[in-house]
Amino acid sequence: MKTMKTAVSLAVLSSVLAIAPAHAQSRTATTRDLERLQDALANLDESLADLDPEHPRTGEFQERAADIREDLVWLKVEMRRHQQTGSSGLGTSRADVDRIRESIVSLQADLDAALRRASGRPEELTLEEGTEIQVRLLERITSATARREDRVEATVAVPVRTRGVTAIPAGTRVLGVVKEVERGQRPSKAGKLELSFHALELDRTRAEMRTRVVELKQDVDRGDQAKKAGIGAVLGGVLGSMIGGKEGAVIGVLAGGAGGVLAKTGEDVVLPAGTILTLSLDRPLAVALDEARTSGR
Repeated sequence: MKTMKTAVSLAVLSSVLAIAPAHAQSRTATTRDLERLQDALANLDESLADLDPEHPRTGEFQERAADIREDLVWLKVEMRRHQQTGSSGLGTSRADVDRIRESIVSLQADLDAALRRASGRPEELTLEEGTEIQVRLLERITSATARREDRVEATVAVPVRTRGVTAIPAGTRVLGVVKEVERGQRPSKAGKLELSFHALELDRTRAEMRTRVVELKQDVDRGDQAKKAGIGAVLGGVLGSMIGGKEGAVIGVLAGGAGGVLAKTGEDVVLPAGTILTLSLDRPLAVALDEARTSGR
């Protein structure tokens, strides 16, 4: 009887061990998890750059930022080691990424509150016509399968600032639709795709806007933010190699002033997940600065 119980116990243990890898695999970080981490870092770097050295909590904030930097260095090393082995996956768990991101979001909230009290930040900001917003597509879109009025979702890739204040944090959800689409046909018809983005979803508000696509690329242009070499720079090319261009190449170029994307004759337009679109506001956009907003959530 004892031998039979031992055999049963071993069988159960073997089953658990067989299931464990698959279960653990389901908890590995995804590129979307890393994108959200990158967005939170972009927002934090902006706020840290605005912090007055004479603020009474500057020392505390800098210590917390240093702790986050150490965590990011560790994450960078782990992911790089994993890349060097040639193994699949990203080399880190969702729990580790979420833990670091929660620390960033917590510091961001405290920084925002301190900056708001120190500067008397306005309740609303207006972005002028022509203001550009870089957004990252969440899902692949192609003229081969898209239909008019299909929903399109993206997130803001770089914080949008005006008057020294972040009006639209990185990670803000952007809503749009497929406005026009034509399938490519061999040998003589080129695929065409026109997207229209019409709303921002902030924490407690929705801002309607009118935009057009003015640029199409596979990586983010961080402009002056890249020169600041903030905490986000710690991850450097490691995040870029894992996020940028992983879903394939963009097929198509912008054609005309309306923001339509045109493929070569006989081909369909393909915009992979992660494609960066630059939107230009066709009219001013008023953005409410909700005191409860937490950037990058």
